[in-house]
Amino acid sequence: MKRNFSTPNRSWIEGDEVVVSAKYSEAYVQDCRAIEGRRYRNSDKTNIFPLSAAPDIKVLCKKWNIPMQDEVQRADGDGLYFTLSKHPYQIYVKDKNVWIVFDFNEKYQTELKNCAPGTVWDDVKRAYKSPLKNLTEIAKFGSRNHFIMAPDLAEEGRKAQEETAKMIEASRAVDANIEIPGLVGELHPYQKAGVAYISKVRRGFIADAPGVGKTLQALSAAILNDATPTVIVCGKTAKLVWQYQIGHFFPGKKATVLVGKAQKDIEQSDFIIVSYDTLSGRVPDIIAHGYCSVICDESHALQNGDKKSKCPHCKSRVRSNAKNCPSCKQRIESVLNDWGVKRVNSVMGLIEGLDADGMVMLLTGNPITSRPSQLIPQLEAVGQLKAFGGKWKFIDRYEPERGRAQNTVELHNKLRETCMVRRTRRDVYDEEPMLVSAYVPLEVDPKLLKWYCEVEDDVVGFFANKAADAARAAGEDGNMAFMEKAAQLEPHENMIKITALRDAVSKIKLPAVIEWMEAFMEELGEEGKMLGFGEHIELVDGVWEHFGDMAVKIRGGVSDKGRSAAVDRFQNDPSCRLFVANVESASEALTLTAAYNLAFFEPFWTPTRHEQCASRCYGRTNDPHGATAHYLMVHDTIDSMMFDLLDAKAKTVAAVVDGVDPEGKNAPSIANDLVAALMRKGMAK
Repeated sequence: MKRNFSTPNRSWIEGDEVVVSAKYSEAYVQDCRAIEGRRYRNSDKTNIFPLSAAPDIKVLCKKWNIPMQDEVQRADGDGLYFTLSKHPYQIYVKDKNVWIVFDFNEKYQTELKNCAPGTVWDDVKRAYKSPLKNLTEIAKFGSRNHFIMAPDLAEEGRKAQEETAKMIEASRAVDANIEIPGLVGELHPYQKAGVAYISKVRRGFIADAPGVGKTLQALSAAILNDATPTVIVCGKTAKLVWQYQIGHFFPGKKATVLVGKAQKDIEQSDFIIVSYDTLSGRVPDIIAHGYCSVICDESHALQNGDKKSKCPHCKSRVRSNAKNCPSCKQRIESVLNDWGVKRVNSVMGLIEGLDADGMVMLLTGNPITSRPSQLIPQLEAVGQLKAFGGKWKFIDRYEPERGRAQNTVELHNKLRETCMVRRTRRDVYDEEPMLVSAYVPLEVDPKLLKWYCEVEDDVVGFFANKAADAARAAGEDGNMAFMEKAAQLEPHENMIKITALRDAVSKIKLPAVIEWMEAFMEELGEEGKMLGFGEHIELVDGVWEHFGDMAVKIRGGVSDKGRSAAVDRFQNDPSCRLFVANVESASEALTLTAAYNLAFFEPFWTPTRHEQCASRCYGRTNDPHGATAHYLMVHDTIDSMMFDLLDAKAKTVAAVVDGVDPEGKNAPSIANDLVAALMRKGMAK
């Protein structure tokens, strides 16, 4: 198309090209020829350039005083411009919809659809159309990307961007000006900031690193916001810890600990403390008592819930928006949400029973233990899953393949913006106490190691045979990835083999663990104390029995009274130098700061278990000392395989909760990757 102007110096856009018309001069022509992709159109004596050369074209036009059409002014070299022929703004409201105009760009398209669910392309208007409910998020999208917006939207976008920045800053803050009525003592400045943040969002995560003081922040927020009675849901071993904290810091408040599942009236209390295990039987009692807020301690206990909608009459599966049940034909006023896990159903039921302004506080040092999708039920609990586009958009954006995280920094920032306050020890201490990890290869008796190798040969042979069967079935299409995936199709049988191998290595390492512990404790001196964590009972009991009176032990079946007695002796009795525990029993709600060192007798399935155990002796706010974690591993066995895989998984957890880009490949499924590693080892033999 030929364009005619009253003066020859002009520039404009035709399709995906920029056309420049100017008075002839040799110098001008030389400048045009220097721009890559230039061609000359003889019919109207113009120079034509690809849109990708927009930055160079702008320089050319300014040098030769060539007026630029608006579209040229907005072109940025990636084809990011729009046509003003139908409307003067890129974002505007009309016909009860928000309209967004830009030429196709995959980055913008993905970002828009992620932040504004329900956005669709209108082929007639050549623009994106979105429901009015997305107006604020779209205004923020436009402000971030420097779109030209209708004046009122531009102002809203600016304000929304400022509010986003303030919320992210508040989620990292280490001081605030608040006072808590009835508090005995004083909050640390960063604890005040945490209370201020959760008071503003009202439903969210207090996700400070272990040992930073989440319990007191949650109690203070409930009291500051007059949100009592408060229901505190926690692990069964943490109930007395919560009761002690309430009595210590708020002696004027009454706390009741619920015992057992049998229904019984609850006396009027400011705080009702109940374990996840017994909550399901006590929900009617709690409802009858009344409550204004819910605190979930160690909220990653909710991470395995998966919501399904059911008919309230016949309990058959229905759509979430169903009005009539296709099975029983009855009218549905409200679907029944079933999370598939009893404790999750009970907690969600409590949250649903809150008034609209009721507070929900999820306390956890790590809201996920391995993958982003574990956040979904917790985000539902705090009413923020819609801000991420719902379940399926969340998965598509942050975990499109199970266990493989992506866009983790974006997810981290979105959590901070909407519902998560998190500070690490580095944030709250002037000089952060170090948590040092040390890999310790154990020297095992050759005879015992030979026996382990025989067990391992049997296991790797099993997986190698699986791979061979898969290869024969695949024929020419069989590659390593195919065979690894095929070998993982029977998880129950695979876990039996892996468990057998872990049992074997736990048996052969006991003498070596004891030998290392003896030497290290001798090096610590008579006053040095240490923690030891294991998973296999024989390993835990064997270490404890060897050290006799100088050791205490906690494992499954120990009463709350027995736990308290063991902790008290370890913390206060100089003759008690070793605290030995099963990881499931002692990774939470214990303060064991008399020790500066701990040993892991074996690796566990998630990196967060290691951090929780280490946090038992890692210094608290009133005693901020560091700790060293010693990993006692038998090299070139399933021990070292798991240790390496856990390191990769820890990077994904850090990427989400701390906003750090994971290095290299995202965290694997440990069980699946163990199968793959054992299979490759078998095939190599």
